[in-house]
Amino acid sequence: MPDLPAAARLGAPPVRPTARGAALLAAGIAALVAARGFGTAALAPLGVGFVVLAVGALVLTGFASRGVTATRILRPPRPRAGEPAEATVAVRGGRGALTAMRLLEWEADAGLAALGPQRAVRAGDGVTRILIPAARRGDHTLPPLALRIGDSLGLAVAVRRTGPAAERVLVVPEALPAADTTAALGGHQRGRLSLAGEDVSSLEGLREYRSGDPLSRVHWGQSAKRGRLHTKVFRPDDGGGRIATVLLDASAQAGASAEDRELAVVAAASIARSVATGGGRAVSVGLWLGDEGVARESPWPEAESRLARMRFAAAAPALHDVLHRAARLLQPGSGLVAVTSDPDEAVGEAARAVRRAGIDLVLLLAGVRAAAFPAPAGVPTVRAADRATLQAVLAPRGRARAVARA
Repeated sequence: MPDLPAAARLGAPPVRPTARGAALLAAGIAALVAARGFGTAALAPLGVGFVVLAVGALVLTGFASRGVTATRILRPPRPRAGEPAEATVAVRGGRGALTAMRLLEWEADAGLAALGPQRAVRAGDGVTRILIPAARRGDHTLPPLALRIGDSLGLAVAVRRTGPAAERVLVVPEALPAADTTAALGGHQRGRLSLAGEDVSSLEGLREYRSGDPLSRVHWGQSAKRGRLHTKVFRPDDGGGRIATVLLDASAQAGASAEDRELAVVAAASIARSVATGGGRAVSVGLWLGDEGVARESPWPEAESRLARMRFAAAAPALHDVLHRAARLLQPGSGLVAVTSDPDEAVGEAARAVRRAGIDLVLLLAGVRAAAFPAPAGVPTVRAADRATLQAVLAPRGRARAVARA
């Protein structure tokens, strides 16, 4: 995030008495009135003292606020979710104003609450470091920086916001090293082969012949029996091929926690980055967020930004509905990884429908609840209850051991 304007002047902000300061000033005036009107001269020094103290606090606070500048710098400017970030707030001004500020109390509200819990460390010389141990994923709008100056007795205060009306900071999701093929994610071994080299154990059924189907896949016996051409449909070889599409379930049901859903985002981001940047080349990945009607081809920076802005919503379509749509829209033979933190009983049948359509699907269940969900029969399934397990099952090497443990 860029600095605020180099000399974002707080100028001479309106100084006002606090409730305590106003009460003290009123008490002083009342004492002076009583001393003059009722002949209680002993109250005059007390009244003068109260008035001087309250007015002095207002004057000193106003003087300290005059000509002060403030800047806010966030590092890194594009934080990654779950990783630390730090903001530096620097207050600058004339020598007299800064000297007066040392006699007062001041604090800077950096406007970073949306990024997550934070801790302020005063570094001296008008500099405050704001430490954010774990940034929160999302497209955040930050309010202007605010400086609050007041006296130690709490009698007067000056508050002024400065900088742009709103600034946006994009916190992108964490992305772990991951395999980029369904073989590495699914862990399926090839079964019995026919004389034609086909995996007979993966034969799932028949469908009517479509233009473009290879003649080697035509089931001649059933075609003759049924009077029209039929093509054999094989369950895709889980070593199938390169992942083409990453589908992230966007529905927010009652079952999954916020932590589980964020783990699903990490899983989707990890695979999408691996597909789009693997092999030392930059390609597009089909990223399908569950609240969208279709997968969109995106280079990694764009896919990363889309995942950063992605929000889970109860109104989003359930994963099984999106999978049925994927079975109609995706090309047979394409590799698909569907990631969810909140599966339901209908997911299994929908996933099998995707496989029957010739799409090489792997189902990734992320989060505590999803990891306990029974694996749908005939669908390669990977489970990860937490980040450590997810890192293991996504790793390009050592997949067999990791899947066995999961």
